[in-house]
Amino acid sequence: MSRLVVLPTNHRLILAIFSVITAVQYGRSEADVVSITPIGVLSGYASSRAHSMTPDGAVVVGWSGNGNPENGLPGDPGRAILWTRNGGMVNLGVLPGGAKSLAEGVSDDGTVVAGWSESSDRERAFRWTASTGMVDLGKLSPTAWSSFAYDISGDGNIIVGDADDYWRWATKWTASSGLQRIDPQFGFESAYAISDDGRVVIGSYRPAVGAIDSGVRWTASDGIVSLGTFPTGLSTLPTALNADGSVIVGSADVGAATHAFRWTLSTGLIDLGVPLGASYSSAQGVNSDGSVIVGLAIAIGGSRGFVWTESGGPQWLDDYLINAGVDLTGWSRLAGASAVSADGKTIIGSGVYDGVYQGFVATVPEPSTWVMGASGIAWALWTASYRRRRA
Repeated sequence: MSRLVVLPTNHRLILAIFSVITAVQYGRSEADVVSITPIGVLSGYASSRAHSMTPDGAVVVGWSGNGNPENGLPGDPGRAILWTRNGGMVNLGVLPGGAKSLAEGVSDDGTVVAGWSESSDRERAFRWTASTGMVDLGKLSPTAWSSFAYDISGDGNIIVGDADDYWRWATKWTASSGLQRIDPQFGFESAYAISDDGRVVIGSYRPAVGAIDSGVRWTASDGIVSLGTFPTGLSTLPTALNADGSVIVGSADVGAATHAFRWTLSTGLIDLGVPLGASYSSAQGVNSDGSVIVGLAIAIGGSRGFVWTESGGPQWLDDYLINAGVDLTGWSRLAGASAVSADGKTIIGSGVYDGVYQGFVATVPEPSTWVMGASGIAWALWTASYRRRRA
């Protein structure tokens, strides 16, 4: 025999909320540990930035120095760094004759780092491993000026960037071919990122002196392909792509504003908008399936990190982390997010912790776990309230 037990309205509300919260909590695995960890600074230096990481979020690379990390590195003798949770921060050094260096990309296993360093002869792209140390990747010709590296393939064998040789050229380095132009076509100026398998490169293209840069996607089979612009915009700046190169993110003109974008071959450019109260946004990282995008936005008070998800749209990073259960005690500002892990659970960036500007590593549950949980709680509240009005 069974019977229907009708609870009082307020009891139904409590039960609805409790049932959703219970489902969310028990849906999490032990691996879904929420946290935010400051990466610290090198001994003798005052600040740091986290630039890139391995797909699993275990190894972070970037910079530690004394300058203002939000205003670039002019004149600052900072050092390229590698950070792990167990090993802490490692100084990767500088090339001979140099005073500063910066790590920009890291291989999937965390053993190969790419970036640039000052040398006795201007800036040079470098490749670093624990066994070789920092190795100068050279320049395009004996009369060329400088070279820079911005990203590296998953296996660590292809490094992309740009170099000056009377004009700026997008470059690619391999052990067999050395440093060379990616494409002979005039105007392909910079290569900012490369897909995990090394087949897709994104960068900027300027067809003539004085022309406006436009974002492009390059493959050996298709050559240089424009990402296009928004109807009211003039330029597009791609900054990151997912593992297979099918999703590209960055920033683009939208009228007089600049907004983060998401691009795929089927959709073209999609405006991701800005978090509430922001006037500018730029996407800096994307997870493997393109469902989580991170970057920075500008509002009154300066830059702040933001996160975009398919279900939540653009959200301030601090709100996103707090909603996921991350304790932000000690953090006065999360100034920007620079990358996100393949599964979307680990976000790196830089902010101010206990008065020190430094990089951070934040870990959250699977986005759908708690985003859907919050939606479920809201739905439960509305349902119970609706029933109460009907009772």
